[in-house]
Amino acid sequence: MPSRTIVRILFPLAFLAAADCAYAAAQRTFVASYGLSANTVFNCSLAKPCRAFSEAMGVTASNGEVIVLDSAGYGPVTIVQSVSIVAPPGIYAGVTVSVGTGITVDGPSIFVTLKGLTVNGQGGADGIAFVQGARLILERCTVTTMTNNGINVTASGGFTAMDGVVAIGNGVNGVVISGDTGASIVRSRAEGNAISGFLVADGATVAIRDSEASRNVLAGLRAETNVAVTTTVSIDGFAATAGQDGIDVAAPGIGAKTIVDATRANLSGNSVAGLEMYGPSAFGQNIVTVTDSLLAGNGFLGVTMTAPPTPVWKLTLGGNRIVNTSGTGIRNTNGNGIILTRGDNTMSGNAPDLSATLTTLNGI
Repeated sequence: MPSRTIVRILFPLAFLAAADCAYAAAQRTFVASYGLSANTVFNCSLAKPCRAFSEAMGVTASNGEVIVLDSAGYGPVTIVQSVSIVAPPGIYAGVTVSVGTGITVDGPSIFVTLKGLTVNGQGGADGIAFVQGARLILERCTVTTMTNNGINVTASGGFTAMDGVVAIGNGVNGVVISGDTGASIVRSRAEGNAISGFLVADGATVAIRDSEASRNVLAGLRAETNVAVTTTVSIDGFAATAGQDGIDVAAPGIGAKTIVDATRANLSGNSVAGLEMYGPSAFGQNIVTVTDSLLAGNGFLGVTMTAPPTPVWKLTLGGNRIVNTSGTGIRNTNGNGIILTRGDNTMSGNAPDLSATLTTLNGI
């Protein structure tokens, strides 16, 4: 009798343990066009994948992976744990956004990787929003036709690495990096966005390399600071063409500073200016360096500075070709600010070439 009692007790305990294992989070989960929502009970396994990213996310362990098996749309998702969502090359992994945000990354100190995803706006506001976290990696991701921004990064203390990212036809900006956050943007493109291709603002530190922005309505790149912090943008290889301005630099905030250092830039074919430095008042300071770059065929100005008397703005030029502008090659509207030159810039075909005082940097 005692032995039977023990068996009766152990059997339900063993059953419960097996049930718990079935629902334990998996290190690797899968989604597919033929997947089922009910397959969360199987942890969205390879043999029994789920249908949506949100379903797989709920059964994926921290630092795990969600793998896309075939081409389909997999729906919006909010990510709160460290995870990778990966669509291999050749597979279309879509997220259609009819309202709100397509992919939200919002978890303390999390590391998230998104590869090969396409976010398509159908009335939704932002495509990808990095709200909170330590690091976000975006590779081979495309975001189109959102009503607000394609990609919106505001994670304080976080860092975003973009490689092969495309932002097209969004209602405000293609990519926004704003606040106390950092980013690197490599081999990426912003095209046909309603305001700016790339917006870097209010204390962000961003490096852009071998990327391009074309046909954005206001500017290919806009760097601006509205509060008493420093925004820094470093550029090595960047084409900003066929917009109103190639690069806009502004510091309208009290105590604000915007620093842009650009080399190997192509700021050509814009309707107004290749580079424009401006601000509505004497609140902040712009410091810009442009070297070894091409500013050709802009509609009104090659380089223009509209500086207040204080604080002192500074523009440094070296090794640039400023050519065939319909208006002035280099203009300093108010005569304020300092324009430094290495003395090796080429200016021709502008009307006129110069409407500013240049100070030569001897020995530099």
